[in-house]
Amino acid sequence: MGPNELFLWLSARREGSWGLFRSAVEEILTGEDGGDGSGSTASYQKMRFALEQLGHVEFEGRDGEGGWRVAPPVLAVSPQPEALIGIVCGARSLQLMARFRSACGPRCEISESASHPSVLRISADDLGLLSRVSEETGLGFQPDTPIRILSCAARVERLAGSRPAQLPFGKDFEVSRFVVGRFGCRWVASSDAEAAQGADGLFRFVRFQIPGHYLKLGGSVLRVDGQTAKFFLLAQRRRQVLRYDRSSRTLSVPGICRPPLLIDRALALCTGFPAAYTLGKRALSYTGISEDIAGFAASLLSQSGI
Repeated sequence: MGPNELFLWLSARREGSWGLFRSAVEEILTGEDGGDGSGSTASYQKMRFALEQLGHVEFEGRDGEGGWRVAPPVLAVSPQPEALIGIVCGARSLQLMARFRSACGPRCEISESASHPSVLRISADDLGLLSRVSEETGLGFQPDTPIRILSCAARVERLAGSRPAQLPFGKDFEVSRFVVGRFGCRWVASSDAEAAQGADGLFRFVRFQIPGHYLKLGGSVLRVDGQTAKFFLLAQRRRQVLRYDRSSRTLSVPGICRPPLLIDRALALCTGFPAAYTLGKRALSYTGISEDIAGFAASLLSQSGI
């Protein structure tokens, strides 16, 4: 079994704790029956991100400690030059998927993946057809989804969601520091002593494969979202990492600099497909991105030149 079966189970359950989610991943994806989950934390976080990315499931807290809730089913609409694209997001069932296929007919597109639930899409020339499909299927309806999501995102300078904190310490942590270099960004090995006594910067503390990010800023320490803090530092150093190709409508960023979740979700929902990673270039590429969307995302990320 795979991500589709996991998502059907989560949709039927609707909400639960982080422990329940971990147990479901173990039993449905790996075939294990419980256990202590040792060595599997990275898999939990990877699947968590896959479900968050297209708005299927919302997790509370940076480490999922607040539990999870499946989002209501909705047809998210994105305008493309050749057509309007409707993407099914949120809770799903076998019955809902059957209704969607029946309502869409030959326009129904289902793209399978081993890393995330199947992408269900429909292409149409007018908004009225998509509205009728959503009504017949029992889906909510959300036109101009990428713009709506970006409108809810905060600029990275605000460090939204950050809170005062104390730096962790202890032998169980693997500590690294984020470096914005002349030719790129990278994580370098560090220590809790360097984090406590060194200069300002972004530090990552990893224990049991779960990362926590801390930003030292003007003598204060903030617990932050790591991706937001990276772009905050890039903005401070006036480093431009976003690249936009107008001819191919592709927006690219270094793999280490994936945008914060809401911006990443908005970009992915332009087509319904997450960013593709190019190993040789170590870059993430989002396709089907209009110049307006690229400019809006760049503004939120304090990246100019789009």
